[in-house]
Amino acid sequence: MTSEISLIDREECAAPGADDILAKLPGRVRDIATLRGLGYTCMEIGRRFGITPQAVSSTLARHHRRIDDLGARQDMLELSARAANALSRIGVNSRADALKRDVFVLLRRERNCGEKTLDEIRRWLERGSGQSAK
Repeated sequence: MTSEISLIDREECAAPGADDILAKLPGRVRDIATLRGLGYTCMEIGRRFGITPQAVSSTLARHHRRIDDLGARQDMLELSARAANALSRIGVNSRADALKRDVFVLLRRERNCGEKTLDEIRRWLERGSGQSAK
């Protein structure tokens, strides 16, 4: 059975670094993750591939770390390169990582991370958490 993934324009969900992560996934998992990322339900994906919605969910669960990494990278796309690089240097790769740590203390000594960059990161965290970041 050939998949209908060729009908989907992969550019719709392509983000910088997304190809690297998707390339590490097996072909069928990559296709399922791509469709899920585009907003298809497990039921719709299951129909396309001739599998049950539970099989779709199970497939995504088995590869959740790589898929979550893709989502985290897309989350960082809202930031300027300077801010994203500063966060990466302290080991923060997503908004969730940043909210778990005291990033402003860690960033004070980072190069290329002045007041404007800290302000940008503060606004980015506030948009994601819905509360004031200090």
